[in-house]
Amino acid sequence: MEKRVERLRKSLAENNIDTLMVLVEENRRYLSGFTGEDTQFDETAGALFITD
Repeated sequence: MEKRVERLRKSLAENNIDTLMVLVEENRRYLSGFTGEDTQFDETAGALFITD
């Protein structure tokens, strides 16, 4: 999972993109591993994960 985020960050930086909003649930799960059922949150430096 961390490699996915690293590749994404590299791609965003190369394209001068500083914000990404992931709207599709499956894509959020792919990037973060968050299923909405976990009560523990692992904050990654430089990333903000918001869910309802």
